[in-house]
Formats: sequence, C-alpha cells, structure tokens
Amino acid sequence: MSDLTKVFDDGKVVAKYTIQVTLNPRKNAFDPVRGSFRVWEKGGWFGMADTMRAFCPREGCLGTITVDFKLSDEEKTILGERGLLDPTTWPTDVATRYNNWWREKAICPVCFAGMIREDLPDAYMFRMPIGRVASRLVDLAHTLKLDTDIHLVRFPASHAMQAARAVWKDSGMNPGKYSDALRKARKREDAFYSMANIVADTSTGADLAKRFQAFLEA
Repeated sequence: MSDLTKVFDDGKVVAKYTIQVTLNPRKNAFDPVRGSFRVWEKGGWFGMADTMRAFCPREGCLGTITVDFKLSDEEKTILGERGLLDPTTWPTDVATRYNNWWREKAICPVCFAGMIREDLPDAYMFRMPIGRVASRLVDLAHTLKLDTDIHLVRFPASHAMQAARAVWKDSGMNPGKYSDALRKARKREDAFYSMANIVADTSTGADLAKRFQAFLEA
C-alpha cells in the first residue's frame, strides 16, 4: 500500500482515493436503499484537483477506471510548466492522443474487459437492502486495495425538492420563501470513515461489512 499512498513530512498517510456514498431518503426502514457510489482519485498536493474515476459497466464488476488524460514524465519535461496548461502548443502526436482520448479503449483493472472511455458510467447506482450496500462497499474498497477513505452523504428529507417546488407555486413565486424551502431541501448529512480506521478494523479481524453497515446507518 505504501507505493499507492501519499506520505507527508509529518508521517501522516493520506489515502489515494475517496469513495463517496450517497444515500437517498426512504419512507421506512424496510424499504431498499437508493443511492450511488462514486470514486475520486485525490489530486495530492495543494492546487491539484481530485478526478472522478469511471466504473466498469460489466454486471457484477466494481472495477474503476481512470479517465484523466496523463502525460508521460518525458512529455512534461519537454512541454514545461506553461506548456502543460496549453494543449494548443502540444506536439502533433501528443495533441492527437489528447483529442482521441475519450474514444480510445480502456481496460478494467479488475475484470480486464475493454470498453470505450466515453461509454463508461461515472457512478454505480443501486437500490438494495442496506446490508447489501455495505457488502458491495467492502468489495469496492478491496478493489482499491483499501487505499481509500469513505465519505457518506445522506439526504434525510423525503420528497424535499417536490415540497420546495410546491412552496414556489403556493407563495406566488416569492423568492424569499422559495430560497428557504430550497435550502431545507438541499440539507444533507456528511460523515467520514478514514483509511486509517479501515486498516485498523481489518487488522483486528473485525467484520468490515458490519462496520460499514453501522457507519451507513448511524
């Protein structure tokens, strides 16, 4: 794992990925959970943006694929700092590769299936019991070699957006009242499960699926 993580001067290890788990509200505890998984590859140092990875579309596979165009170290040296930010100045071979990037075939690192990048989904959508969500989350974390944090985003209010639109109509399109209703509709809860805790739980033999389920239900 050490070759995949970024280690800072103070010895703190930072995960390479973040799994974002979004859970939508449900009417009661017995309903299946609707939501999604998204995987972000961290940008690393200050000023570098995170990039979303795409999912393998094959049924049952949780492999994720980079869609970020990357230059080789040699190309970066040749282009220089300014050239990196201006594709119009790139040599013809590099510019051609960049322009065709989304139409080229990518290989899933888990099932090794090949597919065109622009056809890849950027989220794994689900509708299943919470225990199954936790199990699939464990599977996804393992495809990333557990080199990941988990960011939970939960929307607690059911049909909140519909309620906000109703306020807009009932208030005679009053911006103030609609703004307040919209703010409530967008309210969400965030929770964080760090890689350090995942590794610690795994090393002690804890049932990771049960730990993840408790985290999702907390």
